[in-house]
Amino acid sequence: MGTETNASDVSLSAETAKATAAKFSMAAIGFVGTIIFARILGPERFGAYYLLFALVKIADLPIEGWSIAAKKRFSESGTNTSEVVGAQLLFLGSWLGIGAIGILFISSLLSSYTGIHEAWKLFFAIFAGEAIYVSSERLLQARGLVGKATWTDALRSYITFPLQVLLVLSGWGVAGMAYGLAAASIIVTPLTLYFLSVTPQVPSRSAVVSQWSYAKYSVLSTLFGRVYERFDILLLGYLLGPTAAGWYEVAYKLVTPGTFIAETASSGLMPRVSHLSSKGESFVDDVTNVLSFASILAVPIFCGALVIAEPLIVTIYGSAYSAAAPLLIVIALYHIVMTQNAVLGQTVFGLDRPRSLALIAASSLIVNIILGVLLVPIVGPVGAAISSAIAELTTSALLVWSLSNTLQEFQFLTPELMKQGVSGGIMIGVLSLTIPMSTGAEGIVPALIAGGAIYFGVLIYISSEFRTTIRAVLTGVF
Repeated sequence: MGTETNASDVSLSAETAKATAAKFSMAAIGFVGTIIFARILGPERFGAYYLLFALVKIADLPIEGWSIAAKKRFSESGTNTSEVVGAQLLFLGSWLGIGAIGILFISSLLSSYTGIHEAWKLFFAIFAGEAIYVSSERLLQARGLVGKATWTDALRSYITFPLQVLLVLSGWGVAGMAYGLAAASIIVTPLTLYFLSVTPQVPSRSAVVSQWSYAKYSVLSTLFGRVYERFDILLLGYLLGPTAAGWYEVAYKLVTPGTFIAETASSGLMPRVSHLSSKGESFVDDVTNVLSFASILAVPIFCGALVIAEPLIVTIYGSAYSAAAPLLIVIALYHIVMTQNAVLGQTVFGLDRPRSLALIAASSLIVNIILGVLLVPIVGPVGAAISSAIAELTTSALLVWSLSNTLQEFQFLTPELMKQGVSGGIMIGVLSLTIPMSTGAEGIVPALIAGGAIYFGVLIYISSEFRTTIRAVLTGVF
């Protein structure tokens, strides 16, 4: 039995702060890597890698969904955690075997779609590395230790980056990016198992059945969610080619930091809700607190994109990526909604209702597919981002409806989110009136520094809860 730590024993705000710091360190590495690889490989080959990666993340969906089920059962009060780990390893081995066989049948299709010679080799390398790493990392999150889990992921990034740079500069090209990531994933996995501190045990039939009762829906919801998440780039690759996919990917990378707090906090919130609800205790305050600050980074990123999208893109990636500017604005907008949805979705998972989340994810995916297919031929790449924005709003409405009976008297649109919107609006006004926009570091760096200072300065002034949260986080971390 796992008795070391459970999700309700740790400070969620402190773990979120640690994990967010790790996320930013990973973002810094990834950001530099994106610039280097985008410039060396060019939009077409750079886009080809991310087309391949998007396909891998779809193939990894069953292991992702099973890992969510393992995380849920692991976090419940009174669970035999050794059996959960054993069931996780059993499924991992089975899925890797199935994947190895399946990849051989689609090898020619992979090369044709991505434009990468012998793409199946790169596909399986990433596929195996991601599956092995994710299987262990999700269980570490189940203890509520999202700080350790995310810093371990950061270590993976620190290993991935130099390996990829070395291989790409040695002439391996796209293959260097794939093999660098796969090797780093395998290297770091033993560390997650060390932190987990659970000896695997052959699972009983009842343990496997219990996990499967959850996994059959979490696999589906993860499938729909992942296809939904990567549908834009897959659609652009199919209709417009790898270059358009490359434009989309660089824009997506720039707004990704806006999701860090939502991702890390909701990862810790899910096992916390699971543990408390399994004991019949209230978790409403935890959900409210996470919702209040989930979008605190996404809001200023969108506001900044409205003012400096094109000069930012051109300065960082070069004029070949200037077409990504409108994509940046729309993607940044729907990331605000996405950060709120991440919290609500993990709450549904924690309440042992994966079937509801699967239906919501399927509905949103259908909306995204229909609108994407209609809009991309008419308005180009930005049509994919617009379709995702509308689909994200659909997800939000369905999640609120799903939780409305469980969380009665719960305020989904929190006052703190409104204050963040006010701070962002002031930021837009000041930047638009006072900062001259031009490409080059001399124009972009002052705008970024001034924007961040204005936004957080105003927010600290108008939000007493934000000031209290800062003090609580600093106390918990230090």
